[in-house]
Amino acid sequence: MDKDSFSGLLTRLQSVDHDVRTEAETALTNIPPPNRLSLLLQSMADASLTPESENPGLREIACHLFASVPAVFGPDHTANMPHIAHMLNQALADQSLKVRIAGFRALCAFLVHNSTETSVQHALKDLAQPALMILVNSELADPMRHMALEVIITLSENIPSGVRKAGKDLIEPLVRTLLNMMTDLEEDPEWETVDAAEEDEEDSNAVTAEMALDRFACAMGSQQVLNEIIRTVPTMLQDSKF
Repeated sequence: MDKDSFSGLLTRLQSVDHDVRTEAETALTNIPPPNRLSLLLQSMADASLTPESENPGLREIACHLFASVPAVFGPDHTANMPHIAHMLNQALADQSLKVRIAGFRALCAFLVHNSTETSVQHALKDLAQPALMILVNSELADPMRHMALEVIITLSENIPSGVRKAGKDLIEPLVRTLLNMMTDLEEDPEWETVDAAEEDEEDSNAVTAEMALDRFACAMGSQQVLNEIIRTVPTMLQDSKF
């Protein structure tokens, strides 16, 4: 199978027709693994270079495949890191929200797969800023925002110097967003009558932000984060919402 036929196969995998998708899935599994890997790598490369006005679905499915198989480039990522970083950066900046979300999931999967590889994290340090854009977008689902936050915190813990270089463009909005999330508490009319305080849900915005702020302060230096908190809190207190 040549790469054009394989691209057509990937397109059919997105079909709304169940029979078409099933046929495509069967055809995909029938491709010998070595050939499948080679075709997948080529398709991912082509998809990352596809103009944004053309077939966003192909770029989306390329990211989904990368997220499903983060080891697709083999055990040694050194030679492929420029391409991987370029592909992920393009996906996170794509005009299509679906492509951006798929690209972000691919980034998370790749970072988790290479959690002990500092060289990989250094190569992807510039993606902390796109992750921040997802975090500050309150219209997105909380799980997606929490994933974005985890990417930023993981990078700050493993390569603090790289994140620190981003300076106030990242640190200020991150701390401000975390403080806002920590105030995101559900109002319970029975709160005043409860004898024992119930533990907050670990996946709530407030708890997630509190834990992240603590980790970020440990990674970046408590004084730097404290200074930002001191600058931010007075402004928050002047907001009528508080």
